[in-house]
Amino acid sequence: MATIEISEKAEGSFSWPCFGIILPFYNKDHEMNNIPNHLLSFIDYLVAKRDMFMRDMKTLSTVVVGSSHGDFGFNPKFCSESFNLCSRSQDFKYSYFLYNRAIINSPNLKNIVVFYSLFSSGNILESSPGEKFLAPLLNEIFELSISYCDPDLVMLSESLHGRLRDLTSDLDGLSGFMPNHEKVFMPADYGVERRVREHMTLNAKEEGNEYLARILLLAAELGHNVVMVIPPVHQQYKAEAGGDTHYLFRGLFELIELMKILCPTANIQVVNGYDDYDFMPHHFGDFDHLIPEGDGAMILSQKISNAVQQS
Repeated sequence: MATIEISEKAEGSFSWPCFGIILPFYNKDHEMNNIPNHLLSFIDYLVAKRDMFMRDMKTLSTVVVGSSHGDFGFNPKFCSESFNLCSRSQDFKYSYFLYNRAIINSPNLKNIVVFYSLFSSGNILESSPGEKFLAPLLNEIFELSISYCDPDLVMLSESLHGRLRDLTSDLDGLSGFMPNHEKVFMPADYGVERRVREHMTLNAKEEGNEYLARILLLAAELGHNVVMVIPPVHQQYKAEAGGDTHYLFRGLFELIELMKILCPTANIQVVNGYDDYDFMPHHFGDFDHLIPEGDGAMILSQKISNAVQQS
């Protein structure tokens, strides 16, 4: 198979670091300077996103939640009064709690944008062996008041409690969008078959959609407009995963049909980037992430903005 075509901006990228080693560094007797650099970097990133949110929250009409596809792909510059609350490996549970956080703090909120990727239906952050330790970081930094049963997460959550609240960050960015920070692409030699196989394993599961249903019901109750975004992918990724969009994203479309019965007045739109030929191979830094400062992210952000305006 041909090598993936990516922008020169993505060259030299490397795989995401594993967070499975961090628990020993969160003993309550340890100081922050004992935490590994890669973890400090991610904490700094989330703190910056929180600080931006606290500054912008009173003026926001739109919040965007979801995983790294949204973190890389949505630029609030192209959508007025919006904020990017997406983050690496964020599942619908944490999207739901971040949405609640925005509801409490943003009196002008009218729109919720949710990214729904190929893996989203089975993505459970707290169950991910290599990523679950991100959950208490989100929980503590954004004060989501989530409790845990997993002993590792309980220990980490207790160790973090109160330690990150007063941190500040000077990372640059706009309304939660920080294209120069925490933007690591999968290397081309990772292989599209492996990447899609991992995502399809999660696609076969449905547990994650429980919290998407909660988001949709809450939005309907509050009269908020919902824009669901199926992100674009590289053509090699789509060739491997298949082109049957209604099957691949069946959980989303089933929930939309159910909402038509339960809440006939609910306003739910879909921005389908998966089947959108406006996205070219050079727009991607890897098989499924747009280059944050590239034309692809601008195009996607504009499409989302148009959907919000039509709501």
